[in-house]
Amino acid sequence: MAERLRETFAHKFARRDALLAGIEQWVENHTFEVNGKKVVAIADDVDQAASTDQLGQILTEIDGIYGKKGCLHETVKGPFLQGGRIVDAIIKGDLADKLTAEAARLQGPMREYQIARAARLKREAEEAAAKAAADAAAAAASLAPGAGEDDLDRAMEAEQAALDAQARAQSAKPSLVRGDLGTTAGLRGVWKAYVRDLDKLPRDCLMANMDVITAKMKSSIDKKSNQVTIKIPGVEFVFEQSLSVRR
Repeated sequence: MAERLRETFAHKFARRDALLAGIEQWVENHTFEVNGKKVVAIADDVDQAASTDQLGQILTEIDGIYGKKGCLHETVKGPFLQGGRIVDAIIKGDLADKLTAEAARLQGPMREYQIARAARLKREAEEAAAKAAADAAAAAASLAPGAGEDDLDRAMEAEQAALDAQARAQSAKPSLVRGDLGTTAGLRGVWKAYVRDLDKLPRDCLMANMDVITAKMKSSIDKKSNQVTIKIPGVEFVFEQSLSVRR
């Protein structure tokens, strides 16, 4: 594909190379030594005019290749984009999206069941731990002075069982539900943040809305003086100039 593009538009690559060579020559012709340093500079208005023509040719070539409506990039890529949209509409829209939407009808009730199941297993583990603790307390309370070694062993076993049950209750994680086909269902949690009160947010969590700031700035520019008249605390308006070449 890459080689085919290069072959088909060989004339554009040739034009590119010619323009690049012209840039190299221009830089060489406009490099001067000032105070022991090499600088690239324009000599006078005539030189600026000639340079403007050269830059205009380069920018016009760029516009014809990329960025402008009807450019080479748009023309060549158009069929691929159209094909991509067709693929998305059929493969994603008609197949995957419809299945995804219908799958949600299963996922909702399954999620609710899994949450209820996790709560039930946690509750059962806690109840088992409470019972084991009560059994251990009862075994300890039943020990009479001079109790035999067997009684002491049973009391110690009951206490250990209570400790084990408590540990299981604290670290209880519901096991996965596994289907006959090997599919498993479980819960997966992730922390999420939701802003509930913007006024209480610390400054380092706020982000400037540059679209709003720029819109306010532009609407406040005085047509006569070309000055920004709006004042926004914490914002500096700077008039920056760039080269404008019309062609």
